[in-house]
Amino acid sequence: MVLAAVIACAACGLLNIFNISFVGKVNLILVVSISVILLIYSGFGFTAIDSANFAPFFTQGYAGGAGFVSAIPNAMLAYGGIVTLVSVSGDIHEPKKTIPKAMILSIALTTVLYLLVIGTTVGMIGTEEFTANPSLQYYPLYAAIDKAFPGVGWLGVLISLSALLALLTTLLVLIMSVANTIAAAAQTGFLPAFLGKYNAKTKTPVASITLSTGLVTVIACFPQFVTEITSTGAVAMVVTVALLSYTLLAARKQMKSSR
Repeated sequence: MVLAAVIACAACGLLNIFNISFVGKVNLILVVSISVILLIYSGFGFTAIDSANFAPFFTQGYAGGAGFVSAIPNAMLAYGGIVTLVSVSGDIHEPKKTIPKAMILSIALTTVLYLLVIGTTVGMIGTEEFTANPSLQYYPLYAAIDKAFPGVGWLGVLISLSALLALLTTLLVLIMSVANTIAAAAQTGFLPAFLGKYNAKTKTPVASITLSTGLVTVIACFPQFVTEITSTGAVAMVVTVALLSYTLLAARKQMKSSR
């Protein structure tokens, strides 16, 4: 499994080095494929929902009511990909117009898909199953399908495929986002200058992509720490969003005062 993860990281790194527009097209195909599979899953799951699984609504699970609040930082990771739009603004045509539209559309589509998937999953399997079997948190959709539709084997295969595609698209975006951040920091003098250089042919920061691919690959080599890594990433995301929000408000205030 670790070898497969290393190969996937290397492949995604090479794709990012090749061409940013090509990566965008590949990522679009992956996202559309995942969305179609999730809609199929939600359609089947809707027919097997048990309304009793939603009661009580906020106090289910091992953490009770506090579990809803504690899940928010982890949920922010799910929306983290939307923020990466900013990191590739230099490669986007008319970013002032395109980025706001893309972010609004992304948030809307992501929210709808998440509500459909979470609603059908909890409706099919209930939280008691996850409380009794903590390992199910790593494959909740497959567990729900296996319980509600044990005879529909192809649906389980589709869910497994969607998980693989989701990991690949996450890798593509993560490597690209981290590389652009490293390159920007290098161009401003915070990191060695060679990390900020772009290849004349591919128009990509090869050195920073190589570095970000290496970092992601190292993390992928330790799947036994996935919970700790996810929790750390969630906290880092919260801190990052808080700092960005404060910086934006401060910048707006400074711009108004300068006028």
